[in-house]
Amino acid sequence: MAPIPSSQTPRLILYHQTHHTPSGDHVPLLPLLKTPLTHLILAAIHLNGHPTTPHLTLNDHDPSHPRNETLFAELRALKRGGIKVLGMLGGAALGSFKVLDGEEREFERYYKLLYDFIRSEQLDGLDLDVEEKMSLPGVIRLIDRLRSDFGGGFIITLAPVATALATRDPRANLSGFDYADLESERGREIAWYNAQFYCGWGDVRTPTGR
Repeated sequence: MAPIPSSQTPRLILYHQTHHTPSGDHVPLLPLLKTPLTHLILAAIHLNGHPTTPHLTLNDHDPSHPRNETLFAELRALKRGGIKVLGMLGGAALGSFKVLDGEEREFERYYKLLYDFIRSEQLDGLDLDVEEKMSLPGVIRLIDRLRSDFGGGFIITLAPVATALATRDPRANLSGFDYADLESERGREIAWYNAQFYCGWGDVRTPTGR
């Protein structure tokens, strides 16, 4: 993990995935400007349509859907107020990392969708929530490409279950690759890990749940 300048800590991070109430009303973000929030992670970005109709969605809708107009307007206001806005790729819905772990031509087809979205919304970074099997070379390729395309100031984080950080046991890891190996290979490019402590496999004393 890259060294953290003292000016960037402590961090207060919010994942924002429920953008509307059950009745369809927008969940307002502007009140967050009155809090000590430092980073908001917009969830969840999905790469869909393999293999014939590649497309990107934010949750279940195209980002350009009218329901998202207020959301993106308020995200821009948060950025003007000094809050960093990242996207979150993946999560429980499978498929995004499968297509980014494929052969080069397939990677390029789907990565372009992600690149265009990050560029369009001027995101400050990307959180990789890999909850499906992905190879170590595959996640390294993705990290390297993000760094090359968006520069040194772009924030790259990952969201492993805590057990994946505490053990090399593949049964306690949703991501497929070993996080210790990733840290050794690309730790300098990773700003931090958003560890998930609710996987149900025990705690860090017995990370396999036994």
